[in-house]
Amino acid sequence: MAGLIAGTALDPLITGSLLWLVTRGPEKVRARIIERLAASPFGVEGPKKILKVLVVIGVIRRVNQILNNWSYRNWQVSYSGRPWIWRDEVAVVTGGSGGIASAMTRKLAATGMKIALLDLQAPPADIAALSNVHFYHCNITSSASVHEVAAAVRKDLGVPTILVNNAGTGAPYTIIDIPDEALETTFHVNLMSHWYTVREFLPGMIKARKGHVVTVASMASYVGVAGMADYCSTKAGALSFHETLTQEIRHRYNAPFISTTAVHPHWVKTAMTAPLESNIRKKGDGMMTAEYAGGEIAAAILSKQGGHLILPRSSIAMRLGTALRGMPSWINSAVNDGGKDIIRF
Repeated sequence: MAGLIAGTALDPLITGSLLWLVTRGPEKVRARIIERLAASPFGVEGPKKILKVLVVIGVIRRVNQILNNWSYRNWQVSYSGRPWIWRDEVAVVTGGSGGIASAMTRKLAATGMKIALLDLQAPPADIAALSNVHFYHCNITSSASVHEVAAAVRKDLGVPTILVNNAGTGAPYTIIDIPDEALETTFHVNLMSHWYTVREFLPGMIKARKGHVVTVASMASYVGVAGMADYCSTKAGALSFHETLTQEIRHRYNAPFISTTAVHPHWVKTAMTAPLESNIRKKGDGMMTAEYAGGEIAAAILSKQGGHLILPRSSIAMRLGTALRGMPSWINSAVNDGGKDIIRF
């Protein structure tokens, strides 16, 4: 609802039309509006000033959106790659047996594209039953394993043009208490694996003159939560990886036809967050379903354009959360303090 109200109030076509009616519209219409405003507690001039401010904000917001979308296209005036034909495309999804991946896979599979799921666990039965979905047992924390599986995917399905680095994990420990094994697993799954997969699949995208690399990060890219240092650190790193990858694609490989998308979900109801659900809800935070998150990521891929996806889309608070790093320290600290009881020991 908040998103709908903001979208209406900040739409310059709506506020601009209203302002025009009040100031320059047909005389009969203008006279009737002014008569009603004059009889209200707000008077005539107050609403006019508010509309003028909303028009200015709306225009700035619209220009910002246009520039954002242009940057997501790597500043191309028009797409310079080869056309997308979904039935001919191959998508690789890491952590392919999880809830978000399953929802995303259903949406992508419906287009006819071939999908390679990389995981240690087999996907749910309904996903495995899809004729264009193929499971590959892969340890993404091992460069050698990823290399071996990537060769098998190319041989079996063709050259992948879509890569979704979706796999994620975390360990509920303090910085002092976390075992080396748990720490290394989180860093390899959430961060190092991105190097392994991109090294394998990006060259094929460059040669094919089309591609899309999706980095599933988190709102934890922007905040620190006590007891989640491993997770927050790797998700901040994933965002940095995405930004640098975008620069290298544009300036080192001269491949602006390859899109990149960073995804930042808030709390998603999955097996990994199940032990935290009670504490999350006590804090007053909502949890989105894996179906919603996976569906939104699939929609972003099918849009054929890169981006910066904040989930849930309707949350203004989440969008503002991405600005935390640039806010005064006391604001950043207060927001981080809000999550101090999510992880309890």
